[in-house]
Amino acid sequence: MKKIEIYLKILDIKRRLLMLLNSDEYSYQRLYALYREYLQLVVQIQNCIPSYKKWSYENNCYFYSLDLPTPNIFYHAASKLDDALFSTNVGNISGRDYLIDDNFCTDTILEAMYADLDILNIRYFPSAINLPPKHNGYKIAIFVDEDGVDYHFARQNGNGKWSQKNGYCYEFYYGDNPMDLLNDEYSHYEYIKTLEIVKPTIKR
Repeated sequence: MKKIEIYLKILDIKRRLLMLLNSDEYSYQRLYALYREYLQLVVQIQNCIPSYKKWSYENNCYFYSLDLPTPNIFYHAASKLDDALFSTNVGNISGRDYLIDDNFCTDTILEAMYADLDILNIRYFPSAINLPPKHNGYKIAIFVDEDGVDYHFARQNGNGKWSQKNGYCYEFYYGDNPMDLLNDEYSHYEYIKTLEIVKPTIKR
């Protein structure tokens, strides 16, 4: 598929979303199905490796680490549903429920993340914080709260520096090592593993 074809498909998704908003079949499930389709296209036209830049999307550290945008049109569409919150948590891409309480553990988080990556056709390989990428991708580091109630992600950018986003806030941290990014707010997070991820970016 050529880039222009992908851009046209993205425009068509936004057109279908506007039509859905005015139909009797509008639901959160249909909204997220369109968003999933949108992400499957976006990862094909993104840069293979993210650069550290201003991030204006209202999503969390997980979507920031994967460099996945969330245009305002999707948040606006979700706001039209009663009590709907447009979620960008681990597992949402693959259609899983938010991980809470007794099902929130390291294995479950990783399983849900792998399912998300598979849906987006993003390949992933074991790596380490200090190892260079070996598959022309970039690295993400994964952390879990020691109390088992939250997770955290950081990513390595094209210049070799690591960065992270503070939840859904517009606060970012930048450093040489993801462990150095664990400030007071994230000091109780345990490092789990590092992955190199490779997006299905089409050739320029």
